[in-house]
Amino acid sequence: MAFAHAGILREPGTLDVLDAALRSGATVIGGIDPCTLDRDPKGHLDAVFGLAEKHQVEVDIHLHEPGHLGLFSTDLVLERVRALDLRGKVTMSHAYDLGSISESVSRRLRRTGRRDDHGGAVVHRTAFLAGPRFRRRADRAGRGRAA
Repeated sequence: MAFAHAGILREPGTLDVLDAALRSGATVIGGIDPCTLDRDPKGHLDAVFGLAEKHQVEVDIHLHEPGHLGLFSTDLVLERVRALDLRGKVTMSHAYDLGSISESVSRRLRRTGRRDDHGGAVVHRTAFLAGPRFRRRADRAGRGRAA
């Protein structure tokens, strides 16, 4: 896995190192907290998904962003999954605070998940799904299964 723990855009040359790692055989490109670390979610996700498309590798986004900010990043990821037809090739790990979003917003997320299987991305169950409203629906809507 090619993964920059401190973001991709903040340090010059990071994108080149990730590209080299993928050329050398890494099979997954990782991203992390597009809004809070790089403070440029579009740039961050364009870089990650651009490398994934270029090298035909899977994507793993580690998401630690709170509540609605995490939901915003999730929506941006899912837009790219759909646009690039990466169904089944994108994982979102952690997503700790998505459980703090309101019930009405979580209903929208579940409806979207049922309608299009969340664009084919899997959001792995971790701390954010500890709440009772998520336990009932944990197996579908793109949220993965308990690890």
